[in-house]
Amino acid sequence: VQNDPNWRCRSWIANAWEKLAKDAKAVGTSQLNWAEVEVTARQYVARKAAAGRYQRAEDMLKPKPTWDMLENKETVT
Repeated sequence: VQNDPNWRCRSWIANAWEKLAKDAKAVGTSQLNWAEVEVTARQYVARKAAAGRYQRAEDMLKPKPTWDMLENKETVT
């Protein structure tokens, strides 16, 4: 990873996701279609950015919303 100009966190997570999808014992109920997960995640972040979520440093102290693809709803922790 270090000093590898081709390394990207996106490629790392895509590879990890693929391995999880192949290992039926690694996860329970889940969405393992990486293409769907990536599109949903990008759309969710775009909506949050458009709403001003990432404009102020103080926002980092707020509860962390995430999108639950199985329930099709936002959760906040």
